[in-house]
Amino acid sequence: MTGPISPRLQKTGLAVAGAVLILAALAELAIHRHGYLGFDGIFAFHAWFGLIAGGVAVVGARALALSLGRPEQTEAEDD
Repeated sequence: MTGPISPRLQKTGLAVAGAVLILAALAELAIHRHGYLGFDGIFAFHAWFGLIAGGVAVVGARALALSLGRPEQTEAEDD
């Protein structure tokens, strides 16, 4: 797939991610968890921690790509 992702697909992906986050948070109501570290006993910890960790991974990968990548050149500059 080349080119940018369509706005409709972006909205659909965001809606699916939001639905998964909500379902994970609601599952916390049915499951009694015992936190090992204290802060992991907070309501919906696993849901929001996973969301934040995924966001950090995306931002980190983008920063790594920008720092290690070559600058883009057009065909006119190559001649």
